[in-house]
Amino acid sequence: MVRNTQQALPREISFQSRLCSALAREDGPTLDILALGVVSAGVLRSWSVLDPKDLAFLVTVAAAGIATLLWRRCRPASYARYRELPAVFLRVAAAASPAAWKVTAQALNGTPPYGSSWPLNAAAFGLAVLFSSFAATGGVMALARPVRLWLHVPAQAAAMLLIAQRNPDICSTAMFQHPAAQQATAGAYAALSSLLHLAAAPMDTLSLQHGPQGRCCAVLGLAEVLGGFLAPTLVLAVTESRLFAAYHHSWKEQEKCQQAERHGLATGASGAAAHPPSSVLQTPSRLAVHCYQDLLRWRPLEPADWTVAAATAVMLLASTWGLLLLLTPPGR
Repeated sequence: MVRNTQQALPREISFQSRLCSALAREDGPTLDILALGVVSAGVLRSWSVLDPKDLAFLVTVAAAGIATLLWRRCRPASYARYRELPAVFLRVAAAASPAAWKVTAQALNGTPPYGSSWPLNAAAFGLAVLFSSFAATGGVMALARPVRLWLHVPAQAAAMLLIAQRNPDICSTAMFQHPAAQQATAGAYAALSSLLHLAAAPMDTLSLQHGPQGRCCAVLGLAEVLGGFLAPTLVLAVTESRLFAAYHHSWKEQEKCQQAERHGLATGASGAAAHPPSSVLQTPSRLAVHCYQDLLRWRPLEPADWTVAAATAVMLLASTWGLLLLLTPPGR
């Protein structure tokens, strides 16, 4: 009887599988618990303005949160593998839902918390912009339930575009119609518009004149671009680049070990490759190496580089603001 002595081939592990596992470890129950709390508070506070479709959506979100908690608890391997598509779907669905807007409008149409103190008014206005633009919510959803960049970028962009369509309605609420809010909006608008000369903006942009509604929409749009899209995207890009650097280093060490084993076999050394590994790291593609090491690699800045980085950031801010002004209809 002949015994089959053929050794099983080691299982290959790709960077994408390692990345999925690493991001899944960062995905805790925080977002689901927050979602349940926000949905419960929204239903209780805005019951009178919600129709059956809105209630059905909020109940579905709550049920999805409970199902996700159970899925993660009972089938962690399955959750780590398949969690990304439901995550991005829920992110876009929440941005597109009229129910989320009605709950937000109910809060913004309450008594504005402005007074005679300028610092307190500025803080209240800043918080109103942060939360009504969904910049904070979008950032939390992206970082509390991280997905790979190729899924995150289109999903987050779609979510922010859907939310931006509500900016005129948000600016019509009592929170932003208050004189203190309009004064703060005008100040932010003027300060940001002063940067346009640094970015060599076209004369069409410099000559634009927006009313209170247009100024408010532009400020909210900037919060959505910077806080809702750019900030979480940069965090995820740095995370992925660091994970790839660790993977690439491990792959290089694996290559060195394999070369040493082949050299030992060639010279007749005993014990070489006596116990082959059960898994090996897959060779990273040239495209992945180029993207992560050349484009997304995080490099600590030298003291002399900070000035260049700050100037570049100001130029990008001015360019973004100019584009938002062009997209905001004048005269509003």
